[in-house]
Amino acid sequence: MKDRETLSLCHTCYRHIPADRVTKDNGVYLIKTCPEHGHMEECIEKDVEFYNSLIYNRVTTGKNTIDEDHDSNYENCILFEVTDRCNLECPHCYHQPDNKIIDKSFDHIFKMITEQTRPTMDTVFLTGAECTVRKDLPELIKAITDRGNDVCIMTNGVKLSKRNYVKSLVDAGLKMAVLGLNHESYQGKVVHGKQVAGIDICNEEGMCVEKIFYTVEHIDQVDDVMEEIQAMGLKNHPRTEYRIRAGSDIGRTPDEP
Repeated sequence: MKDRETLSLCHTCYRHIPADRVTKDNGVYLIKTCPEHGHMEECIEKDVEFYNSLIYNRVTTGKNTIDEDHDSNYENCILFEVTDRCNLECPHCYHQPDNKIIDKSFDHIFKMITEQTRPTMDTVFLTGAECTVRKDLPELIKAITDRGNDVCIMTNGVKLSKRNYVKSLVDAGLKMAVLGLNHESYQGKVVHGKQVAGIDICNEEGMCVEKIFYTVEHIDQVDDVMEEIQAMGLKNHPRTEYRIRAGSDIGRTPDEP
């Protein structure tokens, strides 16, 4: 990836500030200056070769065809949080959803997306808390795809267990989804069953589940997760990637200055 100007955050006040992504001999850095808190230089990846290899392969799936020969760097993927609400309550979630917060309007979200993305070039990731709780998500996806952008949703997958809902997303132009799952004991077998069923429905309706992230609470759960992944692998798109991770303390906390 080429060095370039970008946008970052001040680590103290979290305001958006201009930044330069710079490649050095010992890693890739973000260099930025906050008008209030001064100069900052942060290493975002020590392995330059690995960082430059981060691409995703667009795939062909169902009715929404994507050019398999077109690879895109992850720098062209831009993530937008479209809601603070969620249909689950996961203690480890970094977002801390609040279902009392009213979602920003369709016009506000779409204006933000059009101002910060390039038509036909950038992939728009819609996330939240949980993006599928927005009733107008299919309309938002259609508006984005109509201007030439690919769209991917990041979701817990519960609502994808409703086939008609998945069909509405596919009809709107959605091609990809990234799912976050847990061991079945975390939310219970009913919720977990809906998530797994949702993955099957996505495959059947032509939506590619690009990545499935599992969060486990302890090492004893890994065998169960691996068994489930192996079963999924027989039905999922061959390019579906899986990742198993432990929960971690990240993001903002009430104890920060």
